[in-house]
Amino acid sequence: MADAIQLDLEPVSDVSPSPLVSLPTGEGTLTFLVDTGSDGWLTAHPADLARIGSKLAPDAPTVAALASTPGGRVATRLAWTTADVSLGDRQLRDLPVATTTVLPEGQGIMGNAFLDDFVVTIDWPAGVLYLDPVAGDPHPDVPMSVSPTWHDGYVVGTIVEGAPGTAGLALGAPILAIDGQDVTGDTFGDFCSWLAGPATRTSAELTIAGEPARTFVSAPVGDFFAPLVP
Repeated sequence: MADAIQLDLEPVSDVSPSPLVSLPTGEGTLTFLVDTGSDGWLTAHPADLARIGSKLAPDAPTVAALASTPGGRVATRLAWTTADVSLGDRQLRDLPVATTTVLPEGQGIMGNAFLDDFVVTIDWPAGVLYLDPVAGDPHPDVPMSVSPTWHDGYVVGTIVEGAPGTAGLALGAPILAIDGQDVTGDTFGDFCSWLAGPATRTSAELTIAGEPARTFVSAPVGDFFAPLVP
């Protein structure tokens, strides 16, 4: 871990094991909850990004997504922008960050789509998060469009707005088959195995209830809006 990025951890509270990390920027800091239960990238409230001087472009990429909250799943809209931040001893320019009003101001999410690019080690006694970059899977050379998630079965979890073939699709629509294989009887464990496999980084034919079978790039959203951190 000698060459790993080191980030200081801050406990959320005396009872929560989930840590916070603060990433300095040119005009302040962005604070993220290290959330291994989230499949997202780096996500923050729009007000936090405005506070550090990061603005959304009129043509910013946007994604409709199902988000997990304490009150259950809600539909939200993620818009992608960039920020210049310090990740440990590394100064990163134009690091992609997603925005959503589902999150509270002052505390974003650092999810698995971001953490997947690293070997992650948490030294609880020392209060340090080590991120050792690893070579990622090759990204598909076609735009990401639809990503499945789990909600009592496979459902449409994200839709990249304006992507080919997505017109008329609805968040939460049941997915009946992947690459011709019936998944209606699958368990959450089957879904986790699918997430860990190579299919989540390639195009897949999804059969969605009420729709003809179509081929989409189904990788996690973060894989397409954020290249491997150097």
